[in-house]
Amino acid sequence: MNKTSINFFMIILSILFVNCFNKNIIQHQEQIQTNINNSLESTLDQEEQPIYPVETDDPYFFKDALEEEAFRVLITKDQYQIRQISFVNDIEKIKDIEGDRVQLKYYNEYYEQMNFKDWEFEGIVKVRLNPQTANIEKIHYYGNYIPRVKQALELFLQDVSRYKFRYLTEKMNPDSFLIRILWRIEKDPNLTEEEAKQRAIEFLKKRIK
Repeated sequence: MNKTSINFFMIILSILFVNCFNKNIIQHQEQIQTNINNSLESTLDQEEQPIYPVETDDPYFFKDALEEEAFRVLITKDQYQIRQISFVNDIEKIKDIEGDRVQLKYYNEYYEQMNFKDWEFEGIVKVRLNPQTANIEKIHYYGNYIPRVKQALELFLQDVSRYKFRYLTEKMNPDSFLIRILWRIEKDPNLTEEEAKQRAIEFLKKRIK
């Protein structure tokens, strides 16, 4: 191969390298933009979520309620949803969009450990407010409505403890009410049977500790 051929070959390689490099940059930029768009859409959904149940909501929000049940919360991998189902003329929960996002991250720290099968963890928390300030004075689980795993047990109480409420009338009622919480985890469809089994073993080991 003469010198001219070698130079020509090197030029072709350089062009191919630059084209490939530019393509990778473009793909990376497109992925970043996609992530930004998804984040914006998720933020928009969170900001625009209704205060009360609407027709398109999950059936969970329409199940029969206990007498003192005022709010329902549904937590999935991508969404933190809360609806008020009673006492609508007496009290309201102050929106905390950023707090909802942060709390969802806490739930998702466990999600990857537990998505080897479908789960639904439910609990009902009773909240007592100061009748003057509407600040939370006491929270505890109501009756036997206690989630059956430690992670949910701790997260639900931690979650509700950050809530802020506002009375809408001078009556300052109710001074106590119930909040029902459902944490839904879906099995990862990409897990093989062996991977799901191994993840289950690791999860059980942590529960025993």
